[in-house]
Amino acid sequence: FIGGSLVTHGGHNALEAAALGLPVVFGPYMFNFTEISRLLLERQAAVQISGWRELATLMIRWLQEANERVAIGENGRLAVASNRGALDRLLCLVTQRLPPGKTKSLGGPALEVAPPAA
Repeated sequence: FIGGSLVTHGGHNALEAAALGLPVVFGPYMFNFTEISRLLLERQAAVQISGWRELATLMIRWLQEANERVAIGENGRLAVASNRGALDRLLCLVTQRLPPGKTKSLGGPALEVAPPAA
């Protein structure tokens, strides 16, 4: 369960749990992780509930239905795995647009970024 998501405080990062293959459930207040929660819901890697009663019902169901719990967890693990490498892809795009010789980072060595895999 993603803490903070049942109150207007807002939830925490659900990717950490999803990356471990754990089933994820969160409440309606995920405004601070909108894209992540949307991705997990689309990939059937999380369940969004509206309140504590629904949370309790879901937890009881997941304790009784290992297949559902495991499937949601695995969907989350795969969703995270398929989105890894974003930083490398971003660095590649940035360095492709820099003038030659301008790929040094804060006086350090030149960036060497491989193009994204197909």
